[in-house]
Amino acid sequence: MELNADNITALAAAAGAPVAILAAWLGYRGGKAQATAALDGVKLQLTGEREFALWSAKRDAYASFLAAAETFRVSLNHAIRLTSMYLEEGLGTGKAATEADAELRQSHKALLLSQSSLRLSIDAAESATVDALTSLATETLEVYGDWVDALAERQGRDQRAWDALKEKKVGLTEAVSDWALAAQSTLAAAAGAPGGARP
Repeated sequence: MELNADNITALAAAAGAPVAILAAWLGYRGGKAQATAALDGVKLQLTGEREFALWSAKRDAYASFLAAAETFRVSLNHAIRLTSMYLEEGLGTGKAATEADAELRQSHKALLLSQSSLRLSIDAAESATVDALTSLATETLEVYGDWVDALAERQGRDQRAWDALKEKKVGLTEAVSDWALAAQSTLAAAAGAPGGARP
C-alpha cells in the first residue's frame, strides 16, 4: 500500500474509531467511579451528621437532667437553712421559709420532668441509674418534710430527724456527682467513636 495523504487519512480514520470507543469507555468507567465515590462520601457525611445530632441530643438531655439535679440540691440547702433559721434560731420569717419550701418542691417537679425527657436518650442501664437518683431525691424531700415537722412540733432541734436528713443530703450529693462523672464518660466515649461528636 502506497503511503500518500489519502491512505494516511484513511488509516487514521480506521484506527481512530476503536481508539475513540476505548477512550469513551474509559471516560464512562472513570465518571462512574467518580460518581460512586461522591455518592459514598455523601452517605458517609449524612451518617456522621445523624450520629452527631443524636450525640448532641443526648448531651443536651444529660445537661438538662444534671442542671435539674443540681437545682434541687441547691434548693434543698436553701430551704434547710431558712427553715432552720426560723424554727430553730427564731431568725428570719415564716414567709421566707415557706417560699423556700415551695421552691424546693418546684425544683423536685422539674427534676422529675427532666428525668422523663432523659429517658428518650438513654438505654435501660442508664435509665435505672437515673431512676435511682430521682428516687433518692424524692426520699430526701420526704425526710426533709419529716425534719420540718419535727422542728415545728418540738419548737427546736430534733437530732434524730436532722441526722436522717443529713445522711440523705450526703447520699444525694454523692449520687449526683457519680452520675455526672458516668455521663461525662459516656459522652466522651461516644465522641471518640467513628461518626461521633465533632468539634
